[in-house]
Amino acid sequence: FPVTIRLELYYIKAIAEFQMSEMSKYSKGDVNYTKDAVKSAVKARKYDDKNIFYATYVEAMKPIVLYNNQQALANYAQKKYSQAVQMYRNSYDLTGDTVAYGMMGYSQYLKGDEADAVRTMRTVAQWNFGANSKGLHPQSYVREAFEVLTDYYLKKQQGDSAIYYCEMGLEVFSKNIKLLAWEKQMISMALSKTKEKTGLSSIYNNLLEKGLYYFPSDTFFLHQQNAYFLNRIGR
Repeated sequence: FPVTIRLELYYIKAIAEFQMSEMSKYSKGDVNYTKDAVKSAVKARKYDDKNIFYATYVEAMKPIVLYNNQQALANYAQKKYSQAVQMYRNSYDLTGDTVAYGMMGYSQYLKGDEADAVRTMRTVAQWNFGANSKGLHPQSYVREAFEVLTDYYLKKQQGDSAIYYCEMGLEVFSKNIKLLAWEKQMISMALSKTKEKTGLSSIYNNLLEKGLYYFPSDTFFLHQQNAYFLNRIGR
């Protein structure tokens, strides 16, 4: 078959397999037609990267996408993270959904595949941060991306990366409890180290300014800044 015909056949095959899965005479056989339908649908989207046939078959493909999304959520809820990773990957391949890609990364993290999870979540974090800076697609933001990255780099004692992703996340999720707690912890540690080395210096005050940016009513940061200015006046 010509290439374009083979592309279209993957769509037709996926739709036919899913329809067969709903027929009683095929439900008791050895072939799992729902899984086969998802596989064929993923191949259709993979090879039809220029969307030659997508508009023609998008409506007929929706039940397959819905089934796969339901399976992904069910596997995630049951803590079957290996299966959830594959199902969410299918969801992303079928629809390009950022949330599905983020949930794939989170499932990788919960499964223990930290290296894969970090690679995935870096991409999601950049997507979300970029979209947020333009005021686009708020429904696609994935808080877990920033939480995973901050937690990962804190455990690795890579403070600069932890701060980078934590503060990036706070630009998108300004009231996120986990990110705020980590931010306060990192600022407090930096203040302690700076005070030991330089005392109440301008560097110390810059850290206080950052603390008050994220926590404007925090009494510790306010008192420390008062002490800084009193110290400067005294000199």
